[in-house]
Amino acid sequence: MKQWFFSRQPQERLALTVMAMFIMGAAIYTLFWLPLNDDIAQKRLWVSEQQKTLDWMQRTAIAIKRLNPSSKTGGQQKSNEALLTTIDRTAKQLNIRDAVKRIKPQGNDKVQLWLEQVPFDRVVRWLDSLQQQHNVSISTITIDRQSGSGLINARINLERS
Repeated sequence: MKQWFFSRQPQERLALTVMAMFIMGAAIYTLFWLPLNDDIAQKRLWVSEQQKTLDWMQRTAIAIKRLNPSSKTGGQQKSNEALLTTIDRTAKQLNIRDAVKRIKPQGNDKVQLWLEQVPFDRVVRWLDSLQQQHNVSISTITIDRQSGSGLINARINLERS
């Protein structure tokens, strides 16, 4: 190939060299630059769409917080009452205090408790009340169905945020 190239006239060698450089440039442009540029454009479009989605979600979250009266700034009581006291008092209010068989504090803001033979719907109302009014949330819960109609045993870990 080299011998053939050097056997050509100088003008032909120059034309062949320029043509080879043009073909190499076109190949690099077509095989590398265009796909890279298209991929960058797609990524920019994707980021733009994701940003629009994030903006919509943030606006919607603000609107939901305004509509929800029990949001953290709305319906929850700001109380200095100890978590154990809150749990005991609210359990008595819903007549499930007798079903609480064991309470195990785990620091100031965490409690593990065991309930036995208690109506499921009453437990749900109680837990909802704790969450909505006292900023107490369930970290884990295990519920076992019992033989009585609607009765359960439960092990619940509660914490105050």
